[in-house]
Amino acid sequence: MLFLAVFCGFLAEYQLEHQIEKDRVKEYMKSMISDLSADTLIINNYLAEARETVLIHESFEDDLYSDSVFDNPPALYEQYWSYFRLLTPLLNDQTITQLRNAGNLRLIKNKNITDKLSEYWNGINALKKIAERVEQRYDVSAAMAAGIFNRKFMKIQPGKDTVAFRDSSTKIIILPDAILMTKDKNDLVTFANIVDRIKVSIAGAYSISLRRQHKLAVDLITLIKEKYHVK
Repeated sequence: MLFLAVFCGFLAEYQLEHQIEKDRVKEYMKSMISDLSADTLIINNYLAEARETVLIHESFEDDLYSDSVFDNPPALYEQYWSYFRLLTPLLNDQTITQLRNAGNLRLIKNKNITDKLSEYWNGINALKKIAERVEQRYDVSAAMAAGIFNRKFMKIQPGKDTVAFRDSSTKIIILPDAILMTKDKNDLVTFANIVDRIKVSIAGAYSISLRRQHKLAVDLITLIKEKYHVK
């Protein structure tokens, strides 16, 4: 009888621990869905900005390549101001980080979900690296631009009118007497070449990585809802 009582107590304790773990992983999965849903919105915004950026770059490089490039310097200054972009999206990795750091990935018994979580985590890191490489090219182009655009003709003032990814409290005013610092067309062609290279990177690897991450997020949300019956 004593053995039976101890054994039943053990079973009850095991069942309680098992239920606690099930409840814990379900809460993690609810949090994961919240993170992933927010990520899909963030990614969609960055994809829209990427498309706009490609168009801006195309227009900018066309004007830089043009034979009439020296005819309207203030217009080039306007394009130059709207040219730079912050590309690295801040995706929500809090729940994934908690699962990994606390060793709670073991609680997720579905291999499809754990595989997709690992793929999503790796995708975040890959996307950041691609964005960082493109932003490094922006740094290279900024060094080139320092010999083309004189920032004394660009006045930043408080205001509501903004360009995408700029501080919402500032606006730029280009002075009407703005002139370029070089009269050598080759300088502008060289700059246009780096603008084109950045444009191709954004339209290619960067946008492809964003779309892939969006699909992974949607697939994960579907899997989690099916397995854990959460909304």
